[in-house]
Amino acid sequence: PELVGGVFYGTNLLTKEAGSLTIQNSGIPIALIAGELDTIVLPEFTQRTYDNIADSPKAFIQIKGINHYGITDVSQPKDGPEEENKPQLKQTESVKMIAEWSALFLQAYVLKQQASLDCLSQYQNFSNEQMSVICEG
Repeated sequence: PELVGGVFYGTNLLTKEAGSLTIQNSGIPIALIAGELDTIVLPEFTQRTYDNIADSPKAFIQIKGINHYGITDVSQPKDGPEEENKPQLKQTESVKMIAEWSALFLQAYVLKQQASLDCLSQYQNFSNEQMSVICEG
């Protein structure tokens, strides 16, 4: 088996030692999702990582009102790093949004579902009160 695509939440590939690294993804679809209120992995670092992904398809999705733990069932796990910002969305809502965008991206670029490709084509450079999306396909 080989990797055919990936969606990653609350992460980046920036290091103090190496700075920004070009990500040679060989055309493998990659989406990065960030919470606007994340103080553990700053969204601007996630966007810089997106900028360094060599090949499309790729996407950067920033969801407003969620912090680093927007993908979990609690807004601050007791053993996790301290998140300074409280979420503005319920955990169930943020998990649902992350899951829906993850599924849409993977259906479009891994499963090649035309309806999902058509939907994502509307989000080349999109922003509203809930999110901002940059998508290159």
